[in-house]
Amino acid sequence: NATTTFDIVRAQITPTKDTYNNGETVYLIGKYWDRNVNVTIDIINYTGQSEENYALNVSSNSTGGFVHMWTARAIGFSGVLYNVTSFQPNDLTENAATNFTVVRLADIETDKDYYLQKELINITGSSYSPDSLVTLWVKSLDNGGTALGYPKSIATNSIGELNHTFNSSNYC
Repeated sequence: NATTTFDIVRAQITPTKDTYNNGETVYLIGKYWDRNVNVTIDIINYTGQSEENYALNVSSNSTGGFVHMWTARAIGFSGVLYNVTSFQPNDLTENAATNFTVVRLADIETDKDYYLQKELINITGSSYSPDSLVTLWVKSLDNGGTALGYPKSIATNSIGELNHTFNSSNYC
C-alpha cells in the first residue's frame, strides 16, 4: 500500500510587512488562488470606505499567485489600519483578508544639498503635529558641535509644516 500526505491550503493575501511608512510601496502577495482567474482586491481605510480606484481585479498566474502594489497613504498624524479583502468573483468561497498599518513620518529637508559661504539655508518640514513646537538642532560638522543658538524651538503651522532659515555665514 502506497500512501502520501498533502496539505489543503486556502487562498491567501498577505502584505510583505505589517507596517508601512506613508508613500512606501505596499506589496500584497497572493498565494493558493485558482490558476489564471480574476481576484477582486479591495483596500478599505479606517472609515470603512474603499480607497480610490478600489475594488479592482488582478489575475492570478499559472501557479495561483499574484503580486499587487499600492502606495501607502497615511490619513492624519497617527497610524492608520487598513483592511484588505479579496475574493474570486467566480467562486466566492475562495476569499482571504489581511490588515496592515500605515504611519506618517515627520520629514525635514533643505532646499539644496550644498551651500556657498554666507548663503541662507531654507529648512522646511512636514507631517509634524499642527500648531506645536519642534526642536531643531543644527550641528556644525567643522567643529563637531552645535551651531550657535541651537537647539531652537520652531513653531509648526495649522497643517504641521515648519519653515526656518539658517544663516551659514557664521560657520563658513
